[in-house]
Amino acid sequence: MDDPKKRFTRVSINTADNLKTIAVSAGTLGLSKLSLPEIEVAVDQVARMIPAGNVPGMILSGLTRLSQGRKL
Repeated sequence: MDDPKKRFTRVSINTADNLKTIAVSAGTLGLSKLSLPEIEVAVDQVARMIPAGNVPGMILSGLTRLSQGRKL
């Protein structure tokens, strides 16, 4: 069975990777007043508090699409 601490760490890393992929995309960067380093710090903090695999990435991706739809 998986050690809970190792699983938490692995899921947190996956969450951070997914959030970073979305957060540094051109569409998302235009939505924030934060600099890239500030976004990366926020992503790391969220990933530690809410390790949820790809869920945060899916949410950010959906928000990006919604904001792009308003620009049309």
